[in-house]
Amino acid sequence: MRRIDVGDIAPEFELRGTGNRDYRLEQCRGHWVVLAFYPGDFTPVCTRQFCSYRDAADRLDELDATVWGISPQSLDSHERFRTKYELTVPLLADPEREVIRAYGVLALVAGSAGRSS
Repeated sequence: MRRIDVGDIAPEFELRGTGNRDYRLEQCRGHWVVLAFYPGDFTPVCTRQFCSYRDAADRLDELDATVWGISPQSLDSHERFRTKYELTVPLLADPEREVIRAYGVLALVAGSAGRSS
């Protein structure tokens, strides 16, 4: 599995995400992007993580940073998660784990197979 290092060109991808839209990394070239890979919607740690992004939205805006969450859960699960916690970060579905593998973070999400709370 390939690992992405600082200074590497990030692998291009396109994933379907919340808001019923497609997200392409190419849209963000030349800007700061945080790809927050996570194992599961509604898990305690991930919920705190994404609520912290929501609560720090003004600070992220000041940095002109785009934040996208990526996990293998379904869009339906992502939409429920986003709605329940009023999340502001788009959540992208990677059910085949193609992007997760391309970025070398499969071990992070390996335990979430089939979870879609």
